Amino acid sequence: MIWPNGVVSHIYYGTEPDRARGPQSDFLWCDELSKWQRPEETFDNLLMGLRLGPNPLCIVTSTPRPTRFLMDLEKRTDNQGQQCTIVTRGKTQENFKNLSPVFISTIISKYEGTRLGRQELEGQFLDDNVD
Repeated sequence: MIWPNGVVSHIYYGTEPDRARGPQSDFLWCDELSKWQRPEETFDNLLMGLRLGPNPLCIVTSTPRPTRFLMDLEKRTDNQGQQCTIVTRGKTQENFKNLSPVFISTIISKYEGTRLGRQELEGQFLDDNVD
């Protein structure tokens, strides 16, 4: 996809890690990393190409499912031992103005107060049952 300002976007899938090899970039957006079938291999291939510009960046947006890779990524450090991952969390409630009232009432009534609700609605990382 080519945006009006000339920026070119590419889409890769977590099922085909080798397709992410080669292209260079200065920004990555990895969405729903916890659902990728081969997250570590795909992510590593993408990072190999994150080498353009003065400050190449990667953002990961994902449900905080307790997958081993997502948990390891959260703790990742650079070669000097400095934390290189910044974690922010959000709750579904903070996004209500962008969501359908039907969705809100259905999802809240079904999942509020449940373990899955803590993960999906509250954005909590439930690391007691790792995939």
